[in-house]
Amino acid sequence: MFDAQLVIQQMGGAGRLVRFVGAKNFVHSQKDNWIQFQFMSGAKNKANRIRITLKNDLYDIEFFAVRKGERKIKQEFSGIYADQLFELFQDSTSLALSF
Repeated sequence: MFDAQLVIQQMGGAGRLVRFVGAKNFVHSQKDNWIQFQFMSGAKNKANRIRITLKNDLYDIEFFAVRKGERKIKQEFSGIYADQLFELFQDSTSLALSF
């Protein structure tokens, strides 16, 4: 069963995401096992949103940008372990989730 709150906790918690990267507009689908949110501009990969999808106990990550109603995928990763989410986000965006 997909637990969106658990995914957020694995990334440092909602409070940290909001404070450090301006995370907002959290949306999830229990049926399709994903969560996504928007974060501040200025990411190294030019994304402003992330979607994390649970597939077979591993995560697929999609960094994308929405501008002028158009959705463009900037980076994709498959087969990511939960303990890699935090570092993957930081490495891909260059946005810090900790001091």
